[in-house]
Amino acid sequence: MTQATTSPNTALTAAAAKAVSELESLAIWAEANALKDEAKGIWERILRDYDSTSERAMKGTGWEQRGGHWLSPEDVARLDADKKKVDTSSDGAAVAEPSDVEKILGWTLVKRRGPHAFLEGAYTEDEMKELMRVTEATRAQLIEALNLGPNALSKPIHGILVKTEGPYHDFVERASGLDPAERPIYKQLDGYVHRGRMEFIHVQGKYEFPEVKDETAHLASHLMLHQITGLGFDPPWLQEGVAYWVTGRLLQTAYTRCVPPETSASGVREMIDALDWKRDMKQRVEAGTSPQFRDVMLATMTTLNAPKQLKSWSVVEFLITEHRDQFVAFLRGMRNPAKQEEALLKALNVKTTVDFDALWTAYVKEKY
Repeated sequence: MTQATTSPNTALTAAAAKAVSELESLAIWAEANALKDEAKGIWERILRDYDSTSERAMKGTGWEQRGGHWLSPEDVARLDADKKKVDTSSDGAAVAEPSDVEKILGWTLVKRRGPHAFLEGAYTEDEMKELMRVTEATRAQLIEALNLGPNALSKPIHGILVKTEGPYHDFVERASGLDPAERPIYKQLDGYVHRGRMEFIHVQGKYEFPEVKDETAHLASHLMLHQITGLGFDPPWLQEGVAYWVTGRLLQTAYTRCVPPETSASGVREMIDALDWKRDMKQRVEAGTSPQFRDVMLATMTTLNAPKQLKSWSVVEFLITEHRDQFVAFLRGMRNPAKQEEALLKALNVKTTVDFDALWTAYVKEKY
């Protein structure tokens, strides 16, 4: 006769489930008896030792659901504070006199001038007010995060926002100041920045207004990053990482792709979920599928695919959160994009990008 046996794995799973059930009962009892701190400690133990996805335990430790995703208390507090930054930023004042763009192209746009930006676009007054608040909040966000001082990022930004390709192509051809040989390339894009003129232009195309807001903050952040580094063209990972960090915090979005990535053969944008990106990043780290940082650092704008964009965002968040002063020293000390690796290693006091990756990986595993 063959006797049935229970495999060690099955027994272990059953024991863990029993432990979780008992701990949940104890936590619920503690909550019912006004022992909130004790209950929280039990819920934290469940997440740490047994089930990191337990919704009941996440709720018991202060996590909240936003957009179908669970966010930590710290992330909720930061996102709420940053949303207020947009809501309370200046929406500027209406401008009546024709702009240079209107004079050249014969357009009539809605124009607003804020403390640090002049925007003109084919939108309503209320929509232009929203876009101005987003632009001013982008500046405030970077100044606060990098501790730059109130007079930093002082060069005013000029933004032109149109809805369809016709006016955009007209601008590129007649008002952009671009070299005629480059204009066909720019016409294939849905917007770009001109660092010398502190100017960006964006065409809405088939997308909705929330994506216009995202693009406004994204492109404005490129121009502000340029003011910090002084480079003619900042490394792509840095441009996109900073931009995603800004839009993720201010708007809880990450819609913009400056150049369609090489993996998107269909032409459809590879989306990054701004409320779920940390979980995605941690899963990639635990699975060993996250790209090496040196590969991210050396990527061009067209080879900076979704996994590299995601890591760029995470690295920027890591540097701002854990090594702010060193990050600023890196930004100001880079001098040349070709020297970025040397500048980063010096600022972080590590020998290789492998060492840097180890620091970042430990941060993701602990914080995400």
